[in-house]
Amino acid sequence: MLMVLKYLGKDGDTTNLDDYKAVVEAFKPIRPHIRTFDNTNYLNAIPNKELCVINNWSGDYSTAKTRAEEAGVTDLNLAYFVPKTGAPAWVDCLCIPADAKNKENAYKFLEYMLRPEVAAACSNFTNYANGNLASKQFVDKAVLENPAVYPTDEVKKLIWAPKAFSDAQSEAMTRAWTEIKS
Repeated sequence: MLMVLKYLGKDGDTTNLDDYKAVVEAFKPIRPHIRTFDNTNYLNAIPNKELCVINNWSGDYSTAKTRAEEAGVTDLNLAYFVPKTGAPAWVDCLCIPADAKNKENAYKFLEYMLRPEVAAACSNFTNYANGNLASKQFVDKAVLENPAVYPTDEVKKLIWAPKAFSDAQSEAMTRAWTEIKS
C-alpha cells in the first residue's frame, strides 16, 4: 500500500484518507491479472514457480532463493529490488512486555541475542540483517554481500521509516485492501 502511494507521487505517510482511494483506482487495470494476495505461502510458492511477481521482505526473498537451490531448482530467475520511488523500512524487534513476569530472564535473553556471534548466526540462518555492527565480522560473506540482506547506500536512500498509522488510516487501508482483493 505504502509503495503504491509513493509510486503515485503521494506521501507514503499520508494522512489524507482519499489517497487510499487513489491506490484502489491504481489497482483496477491490473487486478484481473493478479492471481492471489498471499503473505503466508509465498516462500513455498516461489521455488515451485507458482508466482511471477512478489512483494515481499528481503530476508524472505533470500530464504526462497535458498529453498529453491536446496530443492534443485536451478532455472529460477529471482531478482530483488527496492522500487526507485521508495519503500518503507522493515525491521524486526525483540521487546519485553511491560507486565512480563520474568523480566530479568528476558534481559538475559536480549543480552545473549546481542552477542556479536549470536546475532551473526541469526543473520546467517535467516538471511535477515541485524543491527549489531560488531557482528559483521561473523556474518557469512555471501550474506554480507547480498544487497537484499544488507542494502547498498544507494538503496538506503530510497527507504523511509513509516510513521505509526492512526486508527482512521488503518481503517482506510483495510477498506482499500478489501476493495482491491474483491
